[in-house]
Amino acid sequence: MILQIDPEYKALIPPLAPEEYAQLAANIIKDGCRDPLVAWGDIVIDGHNRHAICQAHKLPYNVVTIEFADRSHAKEWIIRNQFGRRNLLPYVRVTLALELESTIAARSKQGERTDICQNSDNSQPLDTKREIAAIAGVSHDTISKVKKINAKASDETKDKLAKGEISVHKAYQQTKEEDEPPCLVVDGTKEKPTKINIIERNGMSIYASAKHVMMRLNPADEEFDQSLDAMIDYCQNRKQTKK
Repeated sequence: MILQIDPEYKALIPPLAPEEYAQLAANIIKDGCRDPLVAWGDIVIDGHNRHAICQAHKLPYNVVTIEFADRSHAKEWIIRNQFGRRNLLPYVRVTLALELESTIAARSKQGERTDICQNSDNSQPLDTKREIAAIAGVSHDTISKVKKINAKASDETKDKLAKGEISVHKAYQQTKEEDEPPCLVVDGTKEKPTKINIIERNGMSIYASAKHVMMRLNPADEEFDQSLDAMIDYCQNRKQTKK
């Protein structure tokens, strides 16, 4: 069987450190590829590193196949398999789990509570964020922090998180500070009341009112995202027309 590498699936596999890859290559060259590769049809879903090493050194390998209903189920299997086999950092776990966010929401809307949504009560509306947190093994607050980090943080910060050089909480605080406008200070101790401060307070008041309305919607429901998009469009239109 000639196996194919799917770029999307390969990107779900956290890369090995150079020394880990070198050790794996040395073991396979010495003892052969003892663990079979796993494929869906002719697409590799587990064993990308072993496949690359065997190809480079023209070594034989065995393949076992698994059947899936569609790409989303294969993607879920790859992510869960990584969770079960590797000691992943919290940031990496959450980033992987977030890859399933749209799938969870879609399956929930269709009434499917199997596979991904194993911890859900069928009688209760599905909370996507909490499902993602359960899959990643972290708090739902950590999910929110990582989403903000992924949206706002620099590539350098994300790289440090992936390497375990900085915690999610610290990266979130740094990102939050960088994303907020600086306070205007007159004498180094007191903040001068300015038009910017007044606008910021008014903006927060509007945000609080909008949030109160949004909380009535199920975050997993498509209407939640549509309402959020409508709020953003409204603010952008107000800014453009200056009304």
